[in-house]
Amino acid sequence: MVEMLATFFLIGLLGIKRDGFTLSFFFLLLPFHAFIKAIFDFFGGGGVFAGWKEAAVLLLFLKLVSRKGVNVNVFVLFLQFLFLSFVTVYFLLFDNYKDALPTLRDHIFPILFFWVVSSLSFRPEDFFRLVQFLFVALFITGILGFIQYFWLRIPIGFLMGNIDFVDSSGYISYSTVSHRIMGVERMSGILGGPNLFGVFSSIGFLLVLFGIQYGLNCYVTRKQKFIFILLLFFVAVALLLSFSRAGWAMAIMGTIILITYLGYKEQIKYLFLFPLVGVVILTAGILLFPKAGEIILNSITGQEASIADRDNQLFTGLQVVFNEPFGHGVGSTDIRNPSATFFAESALINIGYEIGVLGLFVFFLMHFCIVFLLWRDAKTFIFARFALAVTIPALFVSLLSINTLSMPFVYFWWGALGIGFNKTIRELPNTGVF
Repeated sequence: MVEMLATFFLIGLLGIKRDGFTLSFFFLLLPFHAFIKAIFDFFGGGGVFAGWKEAAVLLLFLKLVSRKGVNVNVFVLFLQFLFLSFVTVYFLLFDNYKDALPTLRDHIFPILFFWVVSSLSFRPEDFFRLVQFLFVALFITGILGFIQYFWLRIPIGFLMGNIDFVDSSGYISYSTVSHRIMGVERMSGILGGPNLFGVFSSIGFLLVLFGIQYGLNCYVTRKQKFIFILLLFFVAVALLLSFSRAGWAMAIMGTIILITYLGYKEQIKYLFLFPLVGVVILTAGILLFPKAGEIILNSITGQEASIADRDNQLFTGLQVVFNEPFGHGVGSTDIRNPSATFFAESALINIGYEIGVLGLFVFFLMHFCIVFLLWRDAKTFIFARFALAVTIPALFVSLLSINTLSMPFVYFWWGALGIGFNKTIRELPNTGVF
């Protein structure tokens, strides 16, 4: 009863507020979704609250359509409709609709969210609030990561369903092996898993870096700039302690993309600054955990067990997809689904297995069109640069990770794309190149 009242109150609150506030609050609450749901699950609920985010997106979409409609590039819109058509057809071909419904939802609503974010009209105060809420959400998520890692690992682990038992010596037996790497515990915060925490932290890293590169010139004093640099270091340490190679790769690739758009003098500065920061962070990590250096080295060389297994899964998955190119139905790779017939640690391979090679090709074509349009606009619009710094690494990492299409990362990904396409944001002061 409490869960139902809380959920309806939240949805009602989001429904009556201005769209700008609703969107900002959506981003703020999204990282806490799994944790709040786990609390309701602990008391025997969770099912009602689970749908708040889809209800919020649907409310925003219906309000938008009733006023002015969707304002999305026609080529992107066509390819998104085509991709969603593939998803819908393969959902209908699946013989267990109830099991496939969560996967169908996970495909439809992030794209619906992109339509909302890219089409909303932002006033300066709305957009500034949105950026503030993004920073707050990412910062609190990082703080809770440290709290979970150093002080509340066992209580949060039990609540999130990640721990099976703790023996008399204090050794933690996790429900999945991913929570520990080469005997070292990994930071997962309240997101449920270290790999998801890692890719999510990479967005936080890129957002803070983006703020240092562009936003500080407009909104932040020189004294406050030091706080942002400390925040960047803080997020980088959280990213390191997640030991998420996908998160590391995204942060590195995104950083390179952002740096390429800077002036020559700025590029030289960052080429000296980032190796120095990297050495400091690695040194701090190795001092805290002597095996951290070994983990990083083995990850780079491919000797770490999960990396080697990931390579095997990749080639096996590619072989399965191309040997069976016509797909097996939406949800057939979803491990939440008891009817799942295949799974690979690759979001792209799983899409190919579910909706076929042609459906995967449409997915690639859709994102290629998005990247091309962002690349064209990035010459004059700084948030198109940020969207590129998120989406290009996410697409590459999707080949070896499923977390890029998982909650909450997938909404932040499509939200970043929506900001990169939003025409009213482009017209706001200090969003162009300066």
